[in-house]
Amino acid sequence: MGTFPNLASSPHQETSKPSDDYNCVAWAIERDQRRWWQPGGAPFFWPVAAAPRSRLMVIYFECFASLGFKQCKRRLRIPGWQKIAIYTDGGGGFLHVASQLPDGKWTSKLGRGSDICHDSLEAIEGGGYGRVTYTMRRLDPTLGRVRILLARLAGALIA
Repeated sequence: MGTFPNLASSPHQETSKPSDDYNCVAWAIERDQRRWWQPGGAPFFWPVAAAPRSRLMVIYFECFASLGFKQCKRRLRIPGWQKIAIYTDGGGGFLHVASQLPDGKWTSKLGRGSDICHDSLEAIEGGGYGRVTYTMRRLDPTLGRVRILLARLAGALIA
């Protein structure tokens, strides 16, 4: 797998058939009814005011922040929190985003290909996806009030 040089030696599982209906951004934020890509406009969608087409991280931080995500330092799974990991090129430009599953594994939409579940973020590093440079998290929006309070407490202890 040329685009993913580490994938052949990393545990992973294909979890969907190939599709061009959505992309990694849409998949990571669980809104896979359409492709999310800056600068928006058909057939793409972008949730914040469009800037010139760019892979600058400020544009993606703004997008993810509009959905409740904040930067965090750890990749460790914290119950009650959703995490995403952002892959960038050597110059810091956005290339890919993966999201963490409840069991601590990660899931990615591979371009126009399949969705996969991968044990580590390193499984898809290198090649066309660069390296994980940032992680972000948000409280799981499906939690009730008591669980949100507990998740906030856990998140404060494990930042």
